[in-house]
Amino acid sequence: MDRQDGYGGIAILVQENMPYSTMDINRQGLAQNTQVQGILLHSPNVAIINIYNPPDTRVTTASWRRLVNSLPKPVIITGDFNGHHPMWGCASSNLNGRTIVETLEDTRLIVLNDGTPTRLTPPNQNPSAVDLTLSSSDIASRTSWRVIKDSGMSDHFPILTYLNHDQPQQEPTTTKRRLFKKANWNQFHDKINEQLTDAIDSDYQSLFRIIEDAAEDTIPYAKNRINNRNPQPWWDEDCTQAVTERRNAIKRYTLDPTMNNYLHAKKTIAASRKTLRRKRKESFRKFCSSLNRNSSTSMIWQTIRRFTKNQATKPPTDLPSPSMAPLILDLLTPIDIEPDFTLEQEGTPEAPFRHNEYLAVLQHKKESAPGMDQVSYSMLAKLPIRASVMMVDIYNKYLQGHSIPSQWKNVLVYPFLKQEKNPELPQSYRPIALASCPGKVLESMIKNRVEWHIESEKLLPPLQFGFRRGKGCNDCIAYITSYIQLGYSRNEHTIATFLDIHAAYDNVDIYILYQKMESMGISSQLRNLIFQFLNNRNMYIKDRKGTIHGPKTTNKGLAQGSPLSPTLFNIYTADIGTNILRGVQLIQYADDLVLLSNGKSIPLLIQNMNSSLQELKEWLAEHKLTISPAKSSAILFKKKNSATNYAPILYNETPIPWKKQVKYLGVMLSHTLNWTDHVELINQKALKGINVMRAVCGIRWGADPSTLLMLYKGIVRPHLDYGTQFIKPCPKQTLAKLDKTQYQALRVITGCMRSTPTNVLLAECAEPSLEVRRNLLATKFILNIRSTENHPLAKILRALKPYCDRKEGYWRSRDTPYPIQAMNRTDAFPSLYCSQLPPCYEYELSHQLTPIPHINLNSTKADFLNNLDFSQMCEERYRNETWIYTDGSLERKQRKVGFGVYIPSIDYKFSSRLQKETQICTAEIIAINHAICVCLEKNITKAIIWVDSKSAIERISSTEIQASRDFISLRTKRLLLEAGENGTKITLGWIPGHFNIKGNQTADTLAKIGRDLNVPVDIKVDKKDILAIIREQIRDEWNGQWSTLLQNKGAAYRCLVTNFPKKPWFSTMPFKNRRHLTTIIRMRTGHCLTYKHLNRIGILDTPNCECGQVGDLTHIILECPINEIPGIDIYVELSKAGNPTPMSIYTILRNLNVQSTNILINFLNYNNVNL
Repeated sequence: MDRQDGYGGIAILVQENMPYSTMDINRQGLAQNTQVQGILLHSPNVAIINIYNPPDTRVTTASWRRLVNSLPKPVIITGDFNGHHPMWGCASSNLNGRTIVETLEDTRLIVLNDGTPTRLTPPNQNPSAVDLTLSSSDIASRTSWRVIKDSGMSDHFPILTYLNHDQPQQEPTTTKRRLFKKANWNQFHDKINEQLTDAIDSDYQSLFRIIEDAAEDTIPYAKNRINNRNPQPWWDEDCTQAVTERRNAIKRYTLDPTMNNYLHAKKTIAASRKTLRRKRKESFRKFCSSLNRNSSTSMIWQTIRRFTKNQATKPPTDLPSPSMAPLILDLLTPIDIEPDFTLEQEGTPEAPFRHNEYLAVLQHKKESAPGMDQVSYSMLAKLPIRASVMMVDIYNKYLQGHSIPSQWKNVLVYPFLKQEKNPELPQSYRPIALASCPGKVLESMIKNRVEWHIESEKLLPPLQFGFRRGKGCNDCIAYITSYIQLGYSRNEHTIATFLDIHAAYDNVDIYILYQKMESMGISSQLRNLIFQFLNNRNMYIKDRKGTIHGPKTTNKGLAQGSPLSPTLFNIYTADIGTNILRGVQLIQYADDLVLLSNGKSIPLLIQNMNSSLQELKEWLAEHKLTISPAKSSAILFKKKNSATNYAPILYNETPIPWKKQVKYLGVMLSHTLNWTDHVELINQKALKGINVMRAVCGIRWGADPSTLLMLYKGIVRPHLDYGTQFIKPCPKQTLAKLDKTQYQALRVITGCMRSTPTNVLLAECAEPSLEVRRNLLATKFILNIRSTENHPLAKILRALKPYCDRKEGYWRSRDTPYPIQAMNRTDAFPSLYCSQLPPCYEYELSHQLTPIPHINLNSTKADFLNNLDFSQMCEERYRNETWIYTDGSLERKQRKVGFGVYIPSIDYKFSSRLQKETQICTAEIIAINHAICVCLEKNITKAIIWVDSKSAIERISSTEIQASRDFISLRTKRLLLEAGENGTKITLGWIPGHFNIKGNQTADTLAKIGRDLNVPVDIKVDKKDILAIIREQIRDEWNGQWSTLLQNKGAAYRCLVTNFPKKPWFSTMPFKNRRHLTTIIRMRTGHCLTYKHLNRIGILDTPNCECGQVGDLTHIILECPINEIPGIDIYVELSKAGNPTPMSIYTILRNLNVQSTNILINFLNYNNVNL
């Protein structure tokens, strides 16, 4: 089809042997110069549409909807739309782009573009992606899309869209990979036990051979697949068993076709179908719950395609070519000249590693690909006790100076091409390193000790936020934004220089690092062991054909993927800001540096910045690091948007470019700090997540709402949340964009109509507004700040707060920032526990890594029904211990909390009241703490503390090192362990609550007495407990706002829901069919395809039903004579299902149960009513 202006046209070329037919296109409303053509393929049955829309030609919403709705489905639409939108990689949006995005929900189309530019643009122009590919949602999971970066004689790149029709052929793989899911772990355990003898010394190679031999016999390798079907991600042994039984039953019937065999076969087929559906659903839900904002969109698409049985033809891998792999290996293995260097052998000896340390590290290791030795974390976790004790003995030999195994220094690198990078350049690849898991376990044990030492001794600078417990990206972003806002409040400008250290980890000098560790007081044994891991590492690299290149040895830099590397880099750069000019702040997150300075004179600020950069340059040169000026940037933050030519900021005589915006730790900062760019960025990412959600559901097919809600919380909401607790002041219309995206996602989840009120949408999904979430996130962040004394951000916020509270000057007409609002909210809690360090660094590391074993009587609670049974069961077994009962009590309405302790043998009874903010689990732990103190005071040497709170015991026993650990559980754990070390054996016992156990009932009564006492004991309250109180306050405030909104929007919904729900009603409903749930949801919202509603939104001319009455929900279901099931009275059936009389559609929908839902759906299906 030629264009009228003579500049080409559009065409669809079809292979000779592929059957197809041409199509007539509905062009109504399209511009004359917009070209459209289409064909209908017969096998596969899919429509292909080609479109060219010239620049400056508007495609109206109505004409686009009309065109798409007239096309047969499924359909793939492709072409040059000249429509711009960030959703498919454009820098901005235009009317055509917004039209397409706004109608995606109605037209049920999926954008296949992944953000890659589709047009060759000059370097001074933004990347362009005007060539779009859209597909029907039901075939999107069978497609694969990519751009070929060779435009030929055009300025548009070719686009390849694959549609899976036949089962794809798999390329053979030669890599041996163990199938740990099919491992026989009991046999693995026993074989190693058999091989271990007293004669075997604590030698790693001997133990490694035993593990390797046991694995060969008990852990199978994955078979090479050539032209075989891909295994489903949800398939397991139960599925295999179900299919085997089904095949055997069918075979049995075929050989002996009796009625019994037929019925058995039918029953087995049904059971097999049920098992496979259940496994697939459970696995998909598990997959959805594992997603977060860092999950790769491509990985999600790939997994969805596997779940939907649609593995599109695999595009070429991102691994390098065989010729490129050696060049990348050379880049990764720089050689440093080894100085005259001797390892230190003197100094205070390091305490040997303990078995508890080893188990604690393994417990919190997630399974990942093993190194070249093929020993995985799961294999280490399944070792028998004798073998794991031997492993710790081996580790201690290396601590004493023995050489670590050579295989621990072998690292296999998979270099993956970075997005939109040139595959012909070695630096375009991101290395993913696979190292030995036994070695990484030892590194993690070293890391725990080193990190605890440098943090507890306060050896790192306060503005170093990267890879430190209790600190993170939010601290950096909050510090920078608050610093800028404080400058605005004082009528000052702020200069921020964002610096990129070139290949920071790869260029660390390990000899300088060794000296820095020595200066920080890290023992010589740990230093020497760390040096062994870093020196003379052997690097291998894998190319796209599976060939492994190497080894090449390097003695420079930190190891990629090592648990130790981030901590070592923090040590290496701990004094980086020592000589920075006073008045200039240096904020560090790993290798991202920011220099900040504010003042009234711009020339003076630039001068100070240049002086600081000169000092920084000298420090970097001494440490063999350098800044890349081209990748760095400087921004001048001013209240007024006035363009000025500023003097250059120089690094090594090279100017750092001035910019109006910069992306820092995933947040877009613009020179006016108005947050428009950041909202656009996160909104674009959220829309891609919604695109994924659409691929697994329609209004009446696909995943159930509960699963989609998990998917929303994993890949959409985190983007909408990221950094938004710091974006006030922000224009309301900018924040409204995020709200609009949230509502769009909730409509995908629920299948609701576009006319559904947004406050009703939120309630049906039990999702509060984003404003509520921003307040909650800010509060959680501020509680972390206020629970640490002398946090560097606290000083900035305290200086900023008076300006915001007075509403003068800059803040006269601007909203108060969320962190300041959170400070005002947390001011009401003077009982907040505050310490100089996070509690995990206040208490000994050895105590934190020691588990607390406990007696679990809940597992045998069916064996006893009363106090007599409990006494008979336990008295014989624990007759030599003193029995102690503890309990906590909470009265929610008046917020009264207490605890009680009861010791029957000495008739000891104690009650106490706690601070009103204390949560019930914390009260239980305080009761245990008091009981331990009583044992020590009264010289009770053997005791059992019976507790009915599992969570309290788990919090005390936890071996995870976290900044969020509460101080009271750590204090109680230390007290318990120290008591044992001093000869007082105290055991915790978990008993069932409310089982008429006399001692437990007495402790419960004492706790209730305690909560009613007048004066609470003076124990500070942990930030988690206060956050729970504030969360309830924010929820109550939101409930009030939501109820007010309900007066005007969705008034009929008030008949169903009066308070904002804590969880969606459909979360408790068994899922059979998405259409069932979405139909009920639409009925509850009042916005469904009834005659009355269709008339109200202008689709029908009359609100009346075919019978002549007004066709609302009540009429259609309960009154219309046309709709009925012969011989069944729907009133009677609904009454049997538990619906009270007098009955109305509102009473039915308000008190939904499974029976009522089934009755309504069956009624609608029988009468062919589509709501």
